[in-house]
Amino acid sequence: MNQSKDSQEEISSVAYFFNRYVLQKLFISSLTPRISSVLVISIISSFVLFGACSNASETVETAV
Repeated sequence: MNQSKDSQEEISSVAYFFNRYVLQKLFISSLTPRISSVLVISIISSFVLFGACSNASETVETAV
């Protein structure tokens, strides 16, 4: 049970740093529109990752 909780926190920290990375890309892309396609991919990946975190937390709650 503790192991799944630790892995959930790990996923959350990864999502946090990934979101910071996306925000940095957003700022850069406002200066260089060339990166906008990469930014779109990053945002989509971020939403997918966030969805995975939500599903993981629901699974953990159900298991408990």
